[in-house]
Amino acid sequence: AVGVPVPGWLGRLGQQGVGAGLALLQRWLTLNPEFEAAGPVRSMGYNSPMVPLSRSYFEVQLPIRRRPVDAEGQETVAQGEADSDSRE
Repeated sequence: AVGVPVPGWLGRLGQQGVGAGLALLQRWLTLNPEFEAAGPVRSMGYNSPMVPLSRSYFEVQLPIRRRPVDAEGQETVAQGEADSDSRE
């Protein structure tokens, strides 16, 4: 199953806001290692042109899923993560 944690902000939808949202979601993933990203980040704006910027609302979304576990109940590591860990 896939879930989508969604931080939301008031203000202009742009690179700065999306970057802040993505940083927050990446921090959440770091604090919740049983989950992993399951797709690309996306931003959603829900406002008509008549809504003042101070009241405009947008969200940053990142699909996630629970990490798979092996037969012993241990979380498996994606190949890209195993490669990057070996270079540290």
